[in-house]
Amino acid sequence: MKFIAIVGTNAKQSYNRKLLQFMKKHFESKAEIELLEITDVPMFNQSDNQSYCEVIQRFNDKITACDGVIMATPEYNHSIPSGLKSLIEWLSFDLHPLAGKPVMIVGASLGTQGSSRAQLHLRQILDAPGVDANVMPGYEFLLGRANTAFDDAGNLNNEGTVDFLEICFLRFLRFAKIANQLNEEEEFSFEPGEYEVNAIGHSGNLPMKVSFSEKRIESIKIDTKGETEGIADVVFVRIPDKIIEGQTLNVDALSGASETSNGVIDGVAKAVKLAGVNPDILKRRPKPASSRIREDEEYTCDVVVVGGGGAGLSAAATVLQNGCSAIVLEKYPAVGGNTIRSGGPVNAADPKWQMRFEENPGERHTLEALLSTDESEIHSEYLEDFRGLKEEFAAYQNKFGTQKGHLFDSPLLHRIQTYFGGKRTDLNGSTIYGQYDLVKILTDRALESVNWLEE
Repeated sequence: MKFIAIVGTNAKQSYNRKLLQFMKKHFESKAEIELLEITDVPMFNQSDNQSYCEVIQRFNDKITACDGVIMATPEYNHSIPSGLKSLIEWLSFDLHPLAGKPVMIVGASLGTQGSSRAQLHLRQILDAPGVDANVMPGYEFLLGRANTAFDDAGNLNNEGTVDFLEICFLRFLRFAKIANQLNEEEEFSFEPGEYEVNAIGHSGNLPMKVSFSEKRIESIKIDTKGETEGIADVVFVRIPDKIIEGQTLNVDALSGASETSNGVIDGVAKAVKLAGVNPDILKRRPKPASSRIREDEEYTCDVVVVGGGGAGLSAAATVLQNGCSAIVLEKYPAVGGNTIRSGGPVNAADPKWQMRFEENPGERHTLEALLSTDESEIHSEYLEDFRGLKEEFAAYQNKFGTQKGHLFDSPLLHRIQTYFGGKRTDLNGSTIYGQYDLVKILTDRALESVNWLEE
Protein backbone atom coordinates (compact mmCIF):
# COMPACT_ATOMS: atom_id res chain seq x y z
CA MET A 1 0.00 0.00 0.00
CA LYS A 2 1.04 3.60 -0.59
CA PHE A 3 0.57 6.17 2.19
CA ILE A 4 1.18 9.92 2.25
CA ALA A 5 2.59 11.18 5.56
CA ILE A 6 2.03 14.89 6.23
CA VAL A 7 4.47 16.65 8.54
CA GLY A 8 2.04 18.91 10.39
CA THR A 9 4.51 21.68 11.18
CA ASN A 10 6.75 24.07 9.28
CA ALA A 11 9.39 24.08 12.04
CA LYS A 12 12.90 23.25 10.81
CA GLN A 13 13.52 20.93 13.78
CA SER A 14 10.53 18.73 14.54
CA TYR A 15 10.01 15.54 16.54
CA ASN A 16 6.88 14.90 14.47
CA ARG A 17 9.03 14.83 11.34
CA LYS A 18 11.41 12.44 13.14
CA LEU A 19 8.46 10.20 14.05
CA LEU A 20 7.27 10.00 10.44
CA GLN A 21 10.82 9.37 9.19
CA PHE A 22 11.07 6.49 11.68
CA MET A 23 7.73 5.08 10.50
CA LYS A 24 8.82 5.31 6.85
CA LYS A 25 11.96 3.30 7.60
CA HIS A 26 10.50 0.88 10.17
CA PHE A 27 7.44 -0.10 8.08
CA GLU A 28 9.07 -0.09 4.63
CA SER A 29 8.41 -3.83 4.22
CA LYS A 30 4.68 -3.33 4.88
CA ALA A 31 3.89 -0.11 3.00
CA GLU A 32 5.47 2.71 1.01
CA ILE A 33 5.35 5.98 2.95
CA GLU A 34 6.10 9.32 1.30
CA LEU A 35 6.58 12.42 3.49
CA LEU A 36 5.10 15.77 2.42
CA GLU A 37 6.09 19.07 4.06
CA ILE A 38 3.68 21.98 4.62
CA THR A 39 6.45 24.61 4.60
CA ASP A 40 5.30 26.25 1.34
CA VAL A 41 1.54 25.97 1.89
CA PRO A 42 0.00 29.48 1.61
CA MET A 43 -2.18 30.78 4.42
CA PHE A 44 -5.83 30.08 3.63
CA ASN A 45 -7.70 33.05 2.17
CA GLN A 46 -10.97 32.39 0.38
CA SER A 47 -10.72 35.76 -1.40
CA ASP A 48 -7.49 34.62 -3.08
CA ASN A 49 -8.12 31.06 -4.24
CA GLN A 50 -4.80 29.18 -4.31
CA SER A 51 -6.41 25.76 -4.80
CA TYR A 52 -4.72 25.31 -8.16
CA CYS A 53 -1.26 26.56 -7.29
CA GLU A 54 1.57 24.06 -7.65
CA VAL A 55 1.92 23.36 -3.90
CA ILE A 56 -1.77 22.61 -3.24
CA GLN A 57 -2.12 20.66 -6.47
CA ARG A 58 0.80 18.47 -5.40
CA PHE A 59 -0.96 17.61 -2.13
CA ASN A 60 -4.25 17.08 -4.00
CA ASP A 61 -2.73 14.72 -6.57
CA LYS A 62 -0.67 12.75 -4.05
CA ILE A 63 -3.57 12.31 -1.61
CA THR A 64 -6.01 11.39 -4.38
CA ALA A 65 -3.69 8.68 -5.68
CA CYS A 66 -2.65 7.16 -2.31
CA ASP A 67 -4.31 4.46 -0.20
CA GLY A 68 -4.30 6.50 3.01
CA VAL A 69 -2.88 9.52 4.84
CA ILE A 70 -0.87 9.72 8.06
CA MET A 71 -0.91 13.11 9.78
CA ALA A 72 1.60 13.98 12.49
CA THR A 73 0.72 17.03 14.55
CA PRO A 74 2.43 18.89 17.37
CA GLU A 75 0.30 20.81 19.87
CA TYR A 76 0.14 24.58 20.25
CA ASN A 77 -2.40 26.15 22.63
CA HIS A 78 -4.42 22.91 22.76
CA SER A 79 -4.70 22.81 18.96
CA ILE A 80 -2.88 22.10 15.70
CA PRO A 81 -0.45 24.50 13.97
CA SER A 82 -1.95 27.13 11.67
CA GLY A 83 0.03 25.79 8.70
CA LEU A 84 -1.64 22.39 8.99
CA LYS A 85 -5.06 24.04 9.41
CA SER A 86 -4.48 26.09 6.24
CA LEU A 87 -3.61 22.96 4.30
CA ILE A 88 -6.83 21.26 5.38
CA GLU A 89 -8.79 24.42 4.48
CA TRP A 90 -7.33 24.39 0.96
CA LEU A 91 -8.12 20.68 0.65
CA SER A 92 -11.78 21.26 1.52
CA PHE A 93 -12.50 24.60 -0.22
CA ASP A 94 -12.51 23.87 -3.95
CA LEU A 95 -10.77 20.48 -3.82
CA HIS A 96 -11.83 17.51 -1.70
CA PRO A 97 -9.14 14.80 -1.88
CA LEU A 98 -9.59 13.85 1.79
CA ALA A 99 -13.27 12.90 1.35
CA GLY A 100 -13.56 9.24 2.35
CA LYS A 101 -9.77 8.91 2.56
CA PRO A 102 -8.47 6.71 5.43
CA VAL A 103 -6.45 8.86 7.88
CA MET A 104 -4.23 7.86 10.78
CA ILE A 105 -3.32 10.55 13.33
CA VAL A 106 -0.06 10.49 15.30
CA GLY A 107 1.65 13.19 17.30
CA ALA A 108 4.69 14.02 19.40
CA SER A 109 5.22 16.70 22.01
CA LEU A 110 7.59 17.57 24.84
CA GLY A 111 4.83 17.10 27.42
CA THR A 112 3.62 13.81 28.81
CA GLN A 113 0.30 13.81 26.92
CA GLY A 114 1.87 13.65 23.46
CA SER A 115 -0.30 16.22 21.61
CA SER A 116 -3.52 14.58 22.84
CA ARG A 117 -5.62 17.75 22.68
CA ALA A 118 -4.29 18.68 19.25
CA GLN A 119 -5.12 15.17 18.00
CA LEU A 120 -8.64 15.44 19.38
CA HIS A 121 -9.11 18.80 17.64
CA LEU A 122 -7.66 17.41 14.41
CA ARG A 123 -10.18 14.57 14.49
CA GLN A 124 -13.01 17.10 14.77
CA ILE A 125 -11.63 19.14 11.86
CA LEU A 126 -11.20 16.09 9.62
CA ASP A 127 -14.78 15.04 10.37
CA ALA A 128 -16.19 18.41 9.23
CA PRO A 129 -18.48 18.60 6.17
CA GLY A 130 -16.34 19.38 3.14
CA VAL A 131 -13.34 17.52 4.59
CA ASP A 132 -15.16 14.23 5.33
CA ALA A 133 -11.99 12.22 5.99
CA ASN A 134 -12.37 8.68 7.34
CA VAL A 135 -10.25 8.87 10.51
CA MET A 136 -9.24 5.59 12.14
CA PRO A 137 -10.98 5.40 15.54
CA GLY A 138 -9.06 4.55 18.71
CA TYR A 139 -5.41 3.46 18.56
CA GLU A 140 -4.17 6.96 19.32
CA PHE A 141 -0.40 7.15 19.13
CA LEU A 142 0.67 9.89 21.56
CA LEU A 143 4.45 10.27 21.83
CA GLY A 144 5.22 12.21 25.03
CA ARG A 145 8.63 13.56 26.12
CA ALA A 146 9.65 13.44 22.48
CA ASN A 147 13.01 15.07 23.25
CA THR A 148 14.12 11.83 24.97
CA ALA A 149 12.23 9.35 22.75
CA PHE A 150 14.79 8.99 19.91
CA ASP A 151 18.34 7.68 19.81
CA ASP A 152 21.13 9.24 17.77
CA ALA A 153 20.11 7.22 14.69
CA GLY A 154 16.55 8.63 14.82
CA ASN A 155 14.97 5.42 16.09
CA LEU A 156 12.47 5.22 18.93
CA ASN A 157 14.43 3.98 21.91
CA ASN A 158 11.61 2.40 23.94
CA GLU A 159 10.61 -1.12 22.92
CA GLY A 160 7.09 -0.79 24.36
CA THR A 161 6.53 2.42 22.37
CA VAL A 162 7.64 0.70 19.17
CA ASP A 163 5.37 -2.27 19.90
CA PHE A 164 2.34 -0.02 20.35
CA LEU A 165 3.18 1.96 17.17
CA GLU A 166 3.34 -1.34 15.29
CA ILE A 167 -0.09 -2.34 16.58
CA CYS A 168 -1.49 1.04 15.54
CA PHE A 169 0.06 0.84 12.09
CA LEU A 170 -1.04 -2.76 11.45
CA ARG A 171 -4.56 -1.75 12.43
CA PHE A 172 -4.33 1.19 9.99
CA LEU A 173 -3.32 -1.17 7.17
CA ARG A 174 -6.50 -3.17 7.76
CA PHE A 175 -8.59 -0.04 8.31
CA ALA A 176 -7.36 1.53 5.04
CA LYS A 177 -8.14 -1.62 3.07
CA ILE A 178 -11.72 -1.78 4.40
CA ALA A 179 -12.30 1.99 4.15
CA ASN A 180 -11.18 2.07 0.51
CA GLN A 181 -13.64 -0.70 -0.28
CA LEU A 182 -16.37 1.54 1.16
CA ASN A 183 -15.22 4.30 -1.20
CA GLU A 184 -15.90 2.17 -4.26
CA GLU A 185 -18.94 3.42 -6.13
CA GLU A 186 -22.18 1.53 -5.55
CA GLU A 187 -23.41 -0.43 -8.55
CA PHE A 188 -26.54 1.02 -10.10
CA SER A 189 -28.72 0.97 -13.20
CA PHE A 190 -31.08 3.66 -14.43
CA GLU A 191 -34.64 2.79 -15.37
CA PRO A 192 -34.42 3.70 -19.10
CA GLY A 193 -36.76 6.38 -20.37
CA GLU A 194 -37.43 10.12 -20.50
CA TYR A 195 -38.37 11.90 -17.27
CA GLU A 196 -40.00 15.32 -16.99
CA VAL A 197 -38.99 17.46 -14.00
CA ASN A 198 -39.25 21.07 -12.85
CA ALA A 199 -36.33 22.92 -11.29
CA ILE A 200 -36.05 26.50 -10.02
CA GLY A 201 -34.03 28.82 -12.25
CA HIS A 202 -33.19 32.50 -11.82
CA SER A 203 -36.57 33.63 -13.16
CA GLY A 204 -38.76 30.83 -11.81
CA ASN A 205 -39.83 27.44 -13.10
CA LEU A 206 -37.41 25.55 -15.35
CA PRO A 207 -39.11 22.57 -17.08
CA MET A 208 -36.68 19.83 -18.16
CA LYS A 209 -36.73 16.45 -19.92
CA VAL A 210 -33.88 14.05 -19.09
CA SER A 211 -33.38 10.78 -20.95
CA PHE A 212 -31.56 7.72 -19.59
CA SER A 213 -30.29 4.44 -20.91
CA GLU A 214 -29.50 1.72 -18.40
CA LYS A 215 -26.04 3.10 -17.54
CA ARG A 216 -25.96 6.65 -18.90
CA ILE A 217 -27.63 10.04 -18.92
CA GLU A 218 -28.24 10.37 -22.66
CA SER A 219 -29.80 13.81 -23.12
CA ILE A 220 -30.95 16.90 -21.21
CA LYS A 221 -33.57 19.14 -22.81
CA ILE A 222 -34.49 22.41 -21.10
CA ASP A 223 -37.45 24.72 -21.71
CA THR A 224 -35.75 28.10 -21.42
CA LYS A 225 -38.67 30.45 -22.14
CA GLY A 226 -38.75 31.78 -18.58
CA GLU A 227 -35.04 32.68 -18.36
CA THR A 228 -33.24 35.86 -19.44
CA GLU A 229 -32.36 35.53 -23.10
CA GLY A 230 -28.65 35.93 -23.79
CA ILE A 231 -27.40 35.95 -20.20
CA ALA A 232 -28.20 32.37 -19.25
CA ASP A 233 -28.14 30.82 -22.73
CA VAL A 234 -24.65 29.38 -22.31
CA VAL A 235 -25.73 27.63 -19.08
CA PHE A 236 -28.28 25.57 -21.00
CA VAL A 237 -25.52 24.29 -23.27
CA ARG A 238 -22.46 24.03 -21.05
CA ILE A 239 -23.95 22.53 -17.87
CA PRO A 240 -25.77 19.68 -19.69
CA ASP A 241 -22.64 19.05 -21.79
CA LYS A 242 -20.49 18.77 -18.65
CA ILE A 243 -22.99 16.46 -16.92
CA ILE A 244 -23.19 14.15 -19.93
CA GLU A 245 -19.42 14.26 -20.58
CA GLY A 246 -18.51 13.09 -17.08
CA GLN A 247 -21.78 11.31 -16.22
CA THR A 248 -21.54 13.31 -13.02
CA LEU A 249 -23.44 15.92 -11.04
CA ASN A 250 -20.16 17.29 -9.66
CA VAL A 251 -20.23 20.22 -12.07
CA ASP A 252 -19.15 23.81 -11.40
CA ALA A 253 -21.77 26.57 -11.68
CA LEU A 254 -21.00 29.31 -14.20
CA SER A 255 -19.96 32.73 -12.95
CA GLY A 256 -22.74 35.29 -13.40
CA ALA A 257 -25.41 32.60 -13.79
CA SER A 258 -25.01 30.50 -10.65
CA GLU A 259 -28.74 30.32 -9.83
CA THR A 260 -29.61 29.00 -13.26
CA SER A 261 -26.60 26.64 -13.25
CA ASN A 262 -27.64 25.12 -9.93
CA GLY A 263 -31.22 24.94 -11.15
CA VAL A 264 -30.13 22.77 -14.09
CA ILE A 265 -27.99 20.54 -11.84
CA ASP A 266 -30.84 20.16 -9.31
CA GLY A 267 -33.29 19.34 -12.09
CA VAL A 268 -31.08 16.57 -13.43
CA ALA A 269 -30.67 15.26 -9.86
CA LYS A 270 -34.46 15.03 -9.57
CA ALA A 271 -34.61 13.08 -12.84
CA VAL A 272 -31.83 10.74 -11.65
CA LYS A 273 -33.90 9.97 -8.57
CA LEU A 274 -37.00 9.32 -10.70
CA ALA A 275 -34.88 6.91 -12.76
CA GLY A 276 -34.26 4.89 -9.60
CA VAL A 277 -30.76 6.04 -8.64
CA ASN A 278 -29.56 8.04 -5.63
CA PRO A 279 -28.21 11.35 -7.08
CA ASP A 280 -25.55 11.52 -4.33
CA ILE A 281 -23.72 8.72 -6.17
CA LEU A 282 -23.27 11.01 -9.17
CA LYS A 283 -22.46 14.01 -6.96
CA ARG A 284 -19.49 12.11 -5.52
CA ARG A 285 -18.03 11.36 -8.93
CA PRO A 286 -15.04 13.40 -10.17
CA LYS A 287 -15.59 16.53 -12.21
CA PRO A 288 -15.62 15.97 -15.99
CA ALA A 289 -12.17 15.68 -17.56
CA SER A 290 -12.46 19.01 -19.40
CA SER A 291 -13.03 20.80 -16.05
CA ARG A 292 -9.87 19.34 -14.55
CA ILE A 293 -7.51 20.78 -17.18
CA ARG A 294 -5.43 23.38 -15.36
CA GLU A 295 -2.26 23.59 -17.47
CA ASP A 296 -1.28 26.94 -18.94
CA GLU A 297 -2.14 27.47 -22.59
CA GLU A 298 -0.57 30.05 -24.88
CA TYR A 299 -2.47 31.98 -27.54
CA THR A 300 -1.12 34.49 -30.07
CA CYS A 301 -3.00 37.43 -31.56
CA ASP A 302 -2.50 41.04 -32.62
CA VAL A 303 -4.83 42.67 -30.07
CA VAL A 304 -6.27 41.55 -26.72
CA VAL A 305 -9.60 43.15 -25.79
CA VAL A 306 -10.50 42.97 -22.09
CA GLY A 307 -14.27 42.89 -21.67
CA GLY A 308 -16.85 41.36 -24.00
CA GLY A 309 -19.60 43.95 -23.67
CA GLY A 310 -20.87 46.11 -26.50
CA ALA A 311 -17.75 48.30 -26.50
CA GLY A 312 -15.35 45.34 -26.33
CA LEU A 313 -17.07 43.46 -29.14
CA SER A 314 -17.10 46.62 -31.27
CA ALA A 315 -13.38 47.06 -30.67
CA ALA A 316 -12.72 43.42 -31.61
CA ALA A 317 -14.82 43.74 -34.77
CA THR A 318 -12.83 46.84 -35.76
CA VAL A 319 -9.60 44.88 -35.29
CA LEU A 320 -10.91 42.17 -37.61
CA GLN A 321 -12.06 44.74 -40.18
CA ASN A 322 -8.50 46.00 -40.30
CA GLY A 323 -7.14 42.55 -41.14
CA CYS A 324 -5.78 41.71 -37.68
CA SER A 325 -6.62 39.02 -35.14
CA ALA A 326 -8.16 39.58 -31.70
CA ILE A 327 -8.84 37.70 -28.49
CA VAL A 328 -11.70 38.93 -26.27
CA LEU A 329 -11.46 38.15 -22.54
CA GLU A 330 -14.80 38.02 -20.71
CA LYS A 331 -15.27 36.65 -17.18
CA TYR A 332 -19.02 36.06 -17.43
CA PRO A 333 -20.51 33.07 -19.28
CA ALA A 334 -22.14 35.24 -21.95
CA VAL A 335 -20.89 38.20 -23.98
CA GLY A 336 -22.77 41.43 -24.56
CA GLY A 337 -22.76 42.88 -21.05
CA ASN A 338 -25.23 45.71 -20.42
CA THR A 339 -25.95 45.91 -24.15
CA ILE A 340 -27.56 42.47 -23.96
CA ARG A 341 -29.26 43.13 -20.61
CA SER A 342 -30.90 46.31 -21.96
CA GLY A 343 -32.18 44.51 -25.05
CA GLY A 344 -29.69 46.14 -27.40
CA PRO A 345 -31.19 49.58 -28.27
CA VAL A 346 -28.85 52.33 -29.49
CA ASN A 347 -29.77 56.02 -29.19
CA ALA A 348 -28.85 58.06 -32.25
CA ALA A 349 -30.36 61.14 -33.88
CA ASP A 350 -31.19 60.63 -37.60
CA PRO A 351 -33.16 63.75 -38.59
CA LYS A 352 -33.52 62.82 -42.28
CA TRP A 353 -35.02 59.42 -41.47
CA GLN A 354 -37.13 60.80 -38.62
CA MET A 355 -38.76 63.37 -40.92
CA ARG A 356 -40.77 60.47 -42.34
CA PHE A 357 -42.73 60.19 -39.07
CA GLU A 358 -45.26 62.51 -37.45
CA GLU A 359 -44.40 64.13 -34.16
CA ASN A 360 -45.73 62.46 -31.03
CA PRO A 361 -48.51 64.11 -28.99
CA GLY A 362 -47.06 66.35 -26.30
CA GLU A 363 -43.56 66.27 -27.79
CA ARG A 364 -43.36 70.02 -28.41
CA HIS A 365 -44.49 70.69 -24.85
CA THR A 366 -41.65 68.49 -23.56
CA LEU A 367 -39.11 70.32 -25.71
CA GLU A 368 -40.46 73.73 -24.69
CA ALA A 369 -40.10 72.76 -21.02
CA LEU A 370 -36.53 71.63 -21.60
CA LEU A 371 -35.55 74.80 -23.47
CA SER A 372 -37.16 77.07 -20.88
CA THR A 373 -34.38 76.16 -18.43
CA ASP A 374 -32.62 79.30 -17.20
CA GLU A 375 -29.19 79.64 -18.82
CA SER A 376 -27.65 80.23 -15.39
CA GLU A 377 -28.31 76.55 -14.68
CA ILE A 378 -26.36 75.42 -17.78
CA HIS A 379 -22.64 74.80 -17.37
CA SER A 380 -20.43 76.87 -19.63
CA GLU A 381 -19.23 73.96 -21.80
CA TYR A 382 -22.81 73.17 -22.83
CA LEU A 383 -24.19 76.73 -23.07
CA GLU A 384 -23.35 77.27 -26.75
CA ASP A 385 -25.00 73.96 -27.69
CA PHE A 386 -28.05 74.84 -25.58
CA ARG A 387 -28.45 78.09 -27.49
CA GLY A 388 -27.92 76.25 -30.79
CA LEU A 389 -30.68 73.81 -29.89
CA LYS A 390 -33.00 76.72 -29.14
CA GLU A 391 -32.36 78.09 -32.65
CA GLU A 392 -33.03 74.68 -34.25
CA PHE A 393 -36.33 74.29 -32.42
CA ALA A 394 -37.37 77.89 -33.19
CA ALA A 395 -36.85 77.17 -36.91
CA TYR A 396 -38.97 74.02 -36.55
CA GLN A 397 -41.74 76.00 -34.83
CA ASN A 398 -41.69 78.67 -37.53
CA LYS A 399 -41.93 76.02 -40.26
CA PHE A 400 -44.95 74.18 -38.89
CA GLY A 401 -46.65 76.70 -36.63
CA THR A 402 -49.73 75.04 -35.18
CA GLN A 403 -49.72 72.34 -37.87
CA LYS A 404 -48.58 68.80 -37.04
CA GLY A 405 -44.93 68.42 -37.92
CA HIS A 406 -42.46 65.57 -38.24
CA LEU A 407 -40.42 64.10 -35.41
CA PHE A 408 -37.92 66.65 -34.19
CA ASP A 409 -34.43 65.41 -33.37
CA SER A 410 -30.80 66.44 -33.76
CA PRO A 411 -27.35 65.66 -32.32
CA LEU A 412 -27.68 68.87 -30.26
CA LEU A 413 -30.91 67.61 -28.65
CA HIS A 414 -29.20 64.26 -27.96
CA ARG A 415 -26.29 66.13 -26.36
CA ILE A 416 -28.41 68.38 -24.14
CA GLN A 417 -30.61 65.47 -23.05
CA THR A 418 -27.46 63.51 -22.17
CA TYR A 419 -26.18 66.53 -20.21
CA PHE A 420 -29.39 66.87 -18.18
CA GLY A 421 -29.67 63.10 -17.76
CA GLY A 422 -26.22 62.89 -16.18
CA LYS A 423 -26.36 66.08 -14.13
CA ARG A 424 -26.63 65.32 -10.42
CA THR A 425 -25.23 66.05 -6.96
CA ASP A 426 -22.51 63.74 -5.62
CA LEU A 427 -22.03 62.62 -2.00
CA ASN A 428 -19.89 65.69 -1.30
CA GLY A 429 -22.63 68.08 -2.42
CA SER A 430 -20.91 69.02 -5.70
CA THR A 431 -22.74 69.11 -9.05
CA ILE A 432 -21.34 66.61 -11.56
CA TYR A 433 -22.23 65.97 -15.21
CA GLY A 434 -20.93 64.26 -18.32
CA GLN A 435 -17.48 65.24 -19.62
CA TYR A 436 -18.21 67.50 -22.58
CA ASP A 437 -15.68 66.22 -25.12
CA LEU A 438 -16.78 62.61 -24.59
CA VAL A 439 -20.50 63.45 -24.70
CA LYS A 440 -19.89 65.42 -27.92
CA ILE A 441 -18.21 62.44 -29.58
CA LEU A 442 -21.03 60.16 -28.40
CA THR A 443 -23.84 62.34 -29.72
CA ASP A 444 -22.16 63.56 -32.94
CA ARG A 445 -21.10 60.07 -34.00
CA ALA A 446 -23.84 57.83 -32.62
CA LEU A 447 -25.42 57.54 -36.07
CA GLU A 448 -22.09 56.33 -37.44
CA SER A 449 -22.23 53.53 -34.87
CA VAL A 450 -25.72 52.51 -35.99
CA ASN A 451 -24.66 52.47 -39.65
CA TRP A 452 -21.53 50.47 -38.76
CA LEU A 453 -23.59 47.90 -36.84
CA GLU A 454 -26.01 47.59 -39.76
CA GLU A 455 -23.11 46.83 -42.08
